[in-house]
Amino acid sequence: QQMPLYSISPTEACFSAAIDACARVGDIERADQLAADLTRRGLQLSALTFTALITCSSRAGKHKAAGAWLERLLASRLSPDVTCFSAVIEAHSRKRDLAGAKRWLSAMEDAGLVPNAMTYGSLLSCCSRAGTAEEAASILESMVAQHSLSPNIVHFSSVVHAYARRGDVEETKRWIARMEEASVEPNIITCNSLFSAFAKNADGPGAEAWFREIEARQLAPNAVTFTSLIDCHARNGATLQAEAWFERMRRSQIQPQEVTYGALLKGYARAGDVEGALATMDRLKTADLQADVVAWTSILSACANAKPPREDVAVEVIQSMMRSSVS
Repeated sequence: QQMPLYSISPTEACFSAAIDACARVGDIERADQLAADLTRRGLQLSALTFTALITCSSRAGKHKAAGAWLERLLASRLSPDVTCFSAVIEAHSRKRDLAGAKRWLSAMEDAGLVPNAMTYGSLLSCCSRAGTAEEAASILESMVAQHSLSPNIVHFSSVVHAYARRGDVEETKRWIARMEEASVEPNIITCNSLFSAFAKNADGPGAEAWFREIEARQLAPNAVTFTSLIDCHARNGATLQAEAWFERMRRSQIQPQEVTYGALLKGYARAGDVEGALATMDRLKTADLQADVVAWTSILSACANAKPPREDVAVEVIQSMMRSSVS
């Protein structure tokens, strides 16, 4: 903007530098404006400028914009590199658009480019988010068989998480074992995926056995670990066991969060224990945490499941929700 004041016309390199700066801070709107201004001046976008625009769009979650810039790059005389395609694939991954990600993978291979570890990481992350476990396993297998790439902890963990999301304990265990066979050590994030699978099956004993296993591996449990254990027992209405893990969490100097209290409340709801649910809500508030609609609904469920049902308390809870502007 200053250059014309000194009778200096900005060159394509100047625009590229400015666009790259916008891309680095995620200012996609300004980057697009600069690209449009560059084109109006009859200048040509360079490969580096295209890459910056694609990357910026991807980071901003604009998967369609990222794809449109890559299509323009493909239509030019310039050649895109692996980074461009991987950025577009990552953008589709964040939208859980596996079909779109795979479509761009095919376009990448048609352009004579070989996917790298980052490309496969984006594809596997998409499968993990979408819960398409078999697809994730197939992609990891092709990563090894077709391109002789060595999966790392991120690749394996995506497959593990995909199976855990649907509660498939055995397959989750099998892929953790596959990691170890490949000399890739699972971390606590990977191991927490198995706790999630146990929780989906309300398998408290299985989760406790796995906790002993991670202790033997000298992995430090975190808030997700303990919350999953609490959730395992809460799903069965086993509030004594859930409370025991809650206390162990506190003794481990890990502060329970809203989701932890939410898991406890779920247990009291299943058990129809209104007093326990109300006491847990009081503890949540004392911890200076915010009760959401799910937490309040758990108390209402406890009222409904109590024998006999506690309509009087349910009315008071609804009134409290209205006063707290919970919706």
